[in-house]
Amino acid sequence: MGLNAVLLKAIDAAGMAEPKPIQQQAIPAQVDGKDILGIAQTGSGKTAAFSLPILQRIMGLGNKRRAKTARALVLAPTRELAVQIEETIRTLSKGAHISTALILGGVSRLSQIKKMQPGVDVLVATPGRLTDLVRENCVDLSDTRWLVLDEADRMLDMGFWPDVQRILAALPAQRAPAAMNATIYLPHVLTAYKPQIEAVRAQMIAAMSGPAIGTMGPMMTSYLDGMLSVATDTEKAVITLETTPDLASLDFALLPRAGTRLAKFLALQRPSNYALLDRLPDMSAAMIFGGHIELGPFHQGMLEMMAKMYGPAATKEMLAGMEAITKVMTGEMAMAARFSPGAGMTFTQLFGVTDTAAADRAFAAIFALFKDGKTVEAMGIGTTIKTNPGTVAHNGVAMRSYEASYDLSKVKEADRKAMEAVIPKTATGAHVAAFDHVGLIAMAPNSQVEAERAIDAARGKAPHFTAPPVVGQLLASSRARKDSMAVMIDVGAIMSGMPTMPGAAPRAPTGPIVFLLSFGCADRNAHFRIAAPASSARTAVNAAKP
Repeated sequence: MGLNAVLLKAIDAAGMAEPKPIQQQAIPAQVDGKDILGIAQTGSGKTAAFSLPILQRIMGLGNKRRAKTARALVLAPTRELAVQIEETIRTLSKGAHISTALILGGVSRLSQIKKMQPGVDVLVATPGRLTDLVRENCVDLSDTRWLVLDEADRMLDMGFWPDVQRILAALPAQRAPAAMNATIYLPHVLTAYKPQIEAVRAQMIAAMSGPAIGTMGPMMTSYLDGMLSVATDTEKAVITLETTPDLASLDFALLPRAGTRLAKFLALQRPSNYALLDRLPDMSAAMIFGGHIELGPFHQGMLEMMAKMYGPAATKEMLAGMEAITKVMTGEMAMAARFSPGAGMTFTQLFGVTDTAAADRAFAAIFALFKDGKTVEAMGIGTTIKTNPGTVAHNGVAMRSYEASYDLSKVKEADRKAMEAVIPKTATGAHVAAFDHVGLIAMAPNSQVEAERAIDAARGKAPHFTAPPVVGQLLASSRARKDSMAVMIDVGAIMSGMPTMPGAAPRAPTGPIVFLLSFGCADRNAHFRIAAPASSARTAVNAAKP
């Protein structure tokens, strides 16, 4: 596993014949310099898993240390665990000339301060006492290169997180953290905090049920209840941080309970190759979406939630039309969107269909419902959708169209100017079509032109979308993980494309600030991932400077 002879000799003397599973997975990754989050039961060898790679790195630094400093810091929630960890580290570092120190509450401070005076290689501490000594300048963490949070979930449960945050603030920015046992058991959380969760839910529903919210309220309530049901279906959640010089990512893994809707949903998902992204027209986009999704047990609930957005305007015929569309969708989809002052968001979307003719008939049925116009009111904004009669053709493809217009007269005066800066002042057009086993929706002030470009690009007769290098990097990482869906958002482009509020100073260009939001379940667990390249992080920091 890449360990040196001195450590291997100490391991052999300690009677550790074969590596445990947590050690097999964690040690090589840390030897390679990666951050890790490890999960293992008590007695499974996790102390050796996180300490051996750190000890090997320390051995390469020599014996010169600054006063009061520690090269590595291990935080533990209890005195007993801290003592066990320090004893194990001394055993594993026998013959390696590694110095250790313990900082615990309930024992003499003077002896601990004296132990830290020359500086040590490994400091094992509980958060409370260490916070006190750092505040009193008796311990200096500015040289600490490795951090371990052992039993991080217990530290959270025991109320140590404020102390942990103060300790993190005292560490240098470039550190290599490894957090062990950071698992959240959601059934326990939901049970322990049931009254608080129900109170927050009631407050949110009350806030979303007022007349100002309009039809968005019932839809958002359904969405909230759906998220709570997913949490109920989850056995535990695991949070993993990974960093490289080029990319940082945070992975939220939900492990479903057997037989639940979430488990059935995850069993239906498969990786996507994002092929439809390559069939979008060439365009500069602030947001890109691609992937494959099978709604499965959430199919009906999703339809009902969409219908609630239309409120009384939703009819059985509309639900039937939506059902007809979803029946022929393959689950594969792609979208590119951009933002501009006065036009809001404009986008082009493609989605796979199994039956082109059936998809076109479903479009026709839905469009017929809006021939006289229907108005939906949400957040005080009245949106009227009215379909245009007949179809227009482009290279043999029949396109249907509608217009959406917006009424802000019911928006509060204080909010209206801000809304007017975002909501299109004129009607926005949209063109819809089905062709070559693909469905198309193009929404823009010149939607017919955009739709025609999309049809030609999808057929290989016009330039298609090419991902910029930073987006291509994120897509490659998503494909490697066998994700099902990915959303790339360029916050810099969105902010540059949106108008400033009245009275605000002009917004300076920031450059690309790209983030990846992805979903995958190759291991039958739900993985929600947020990732950003180092270049985006640097741009975001510079943009935030006054």
